[in-house]
Amino acid sequence: MRALFAAQTERIVALEAEVEELKRLIGRNSRNSSLPPSRDSREGREQRPKKRSGRKQGGQPGHPGSTRGMMADPDRVVVHWPERCGGCGRPVGESDRDGDPVCDQVSEVIVRVEVTEHQRMPVGCECGCRTLAELPPGVPRGAFGPGIAAAAATLTAAS
Repeated sequence: MRALFAAQTERIVALEAEVEELKRLIGRNSRNSSLPPSRDSREGREQRPKKRSGRKQGGQPGHPGSTRGMMADPDRVVVHWPERCGGCGRPVGESDRDGDPVCDQVSEVIVRVEVTEHQRMPVGCECGCRTLAELPPGVPRGAFGPGIAAAAATLTAAS
């Protein structure tokens, strides 16, 4: 009986030590260990309430706005006329114009493929030999130039 009691006491001491170690590990966070803050549990993260200033979001009255400047000479101008009055629904046209247009400029990158044909001319010699001109240095042997090869590599690269 005494041996059983001693074994149980020894087992209890070992289990209590294990429980203490597990409690210590559970309590670790970025503030009391070398763990990064991203490893903190959601419950353990401190949620600081934001202080409200009492002002609305965005630019405040009197604040000078800042926007990208308009290009003086856009490549293309498209004029849009409303078909109907926004109030009563009556059809309207250019004769009903009331003020200067409100302009929105949209910039876009246009990719244009330029195809260059290299014509290698054949010549015949008095000796009976027929010779075809070589491509000049820098002209690729394939159908695609270095720009298309670079674009294809960029667009297919794994991110």
